Amino acid sequence: MAFTTQALYIEQVIQLARSVIIKLDSAAEVMNKYLVSIGKTVDANDPKSWIYYRHLAGLYHPTDKVMKITSLDTLEEIEFTYDNLKYHRATFNAYRSKGDFYKSLVALYPEQVDLINGILNPVDINIAINVPNFTVLALDTNLVNANETNLVDELQKYVTGFSDSWYNHNYCYLFDEYPAIFLNTLYTTLPSAILNIRKNNIRTEYVHDYHLWAYLGSHQRIDKYRDYLTREQAMWLYRNISYLEAHPGWNHSFTELIEWLLTKRTIPITSFELTHNLEKLGETISPSTEIVKRPLNKYAYSSAGLKKETIEATLNKETSLAPANKDYYAEQIVAVPEKFKLSPFSSLETKVLESDMVDRSDAQPVHFINTVFNEWMYLASTGRYTANITLTNPYTSEVLSMTAKEAVIVWLYCLHRMLDVEIDVVPTFLAHDVMRPISPRYTELRDMSPRMYVSEEMILAVMDEFVPQGQIISVEKFTEVVTN
Repeated sequence: MAFTTQALYIEQVIQLARSVIIKLDSAAEVMNKYLVSIGKTVDANDPKSWIYYRHLAGLYHPTDKVMKITSLDTLEEIEFTYDNLKYHRATFNAYRSKGDFYKSLVALYPEQVDLINGILNPVDINIAINVPNFTVLALDTNLVNANETNLVDELQKYVTGFSDSWYNHNYCYLFDEYPAIFLNTLYTTLPSAILNIRKNNIRTEYVHDYHLWAYLGSHQRIDKYRDYLTREQAMWLYRNISYLEAHPGWNHSFTELIEWLLTKRTIPITSFELTHNLEKLGETISPSTEIVKRPLNKYAYSSAGLKKETIEATLNKETSLAPANKDYYAEQIVAVPEKFKLSPFSSLETKVLESDMVDRSDAQPVHFINTVFNEWMYLASTGRYTANITLTNPYTSEVLSMTAKEAVIVWLYCLHRMLDVEIDVVPTFLAHDVMRPISPRYTELRDMSPRMYVSEEMILAVMDEFVPQGQIISVEKFTEVVTN
């Protein structure tokens, strides 16, 4: 597992290095010389028209062939341009991942690789023209953690130092290939440079996830809880895990763990305390024993005060926590109160802790999943949601492509078959609380709302929030619509 994780990390570093775009005017000059040599016109006074800068900005040059692809959103043929990919989001994501679709396009247009990369990750053409040589213009931010805010700056320092040491512009006058050879040499060192930058970021706030979780994994196998810890909690453990291991059982360590792992996530925690109940002491010669649940953070407090329960109830809760607990139940239910009633202390802390939570994730008048479901049914049936959806057959691994409306039918069929119900006709479905295609009129909203509670300004504010939606041609756009 560790080897696989490391291999994936190295692969991502190489992908990141390949995505780095570095400016070099000499490369633009060489490309212009080539165009002139084949009889093309180049305006030396207008860098915005140069093929080098247009490709960086994701723009076609007059000498380029217009690339056409099949949209994965609508299955129609579209031109491969930045403007088109803004709307065909599934298509954009498929090509941006540099997978089979990207490789097939590069194989068809090998001379336009720079343009393809520019369309997928464009650079502002004015910035590209005005910045100094060997400036890092862009890289794939999806391969950089949000906290790695120093990565680009450190990479820029490395590129600048490398170019200052080894680049000699005079060679460009002798060898047209020199800029390409130099950039090739520079790019081969970028993976090592990125690895070293991230190595230097270890034990800092800029640490990469790979190093963060590798470290936590070597301490109590905390990486098992990666899916449950927030970034803030993980970073706190990263800074303090050695201290916590060196001070087990300390009250300070216990308090800090409660604060960072539970209170930060609004999780209540209570401790169980044995106490003497003196209410019937006159009738008996010794006090009875009961359990008091004391809150250890603010989310465990109750307006009803301290909660109490019997020893029997507490032992019942512990029965299933360890395999042999049930074997000692009968003995302990008698021994615990007998021993404690003779204790010189009126209360005694135990090591029993409990977190009693109420799941309120569905405590809303309208559930988000219902909104998504109703909008999917409504928009697909009315022809406004026309995205193409790709599924993988779990038995044959065959990729299946279908429209959003066809996906509704497949889902309904699978649902009925799961319930052992045969259907030949798609049943009628009533979509509830779907968004109107056009905004309701002011008079309509005014008539349906009481004037005592809803002012004119409130109605106008609601109307301003309405955003009309036209055709939805991608799953990403549909998600955006139902979320907002």
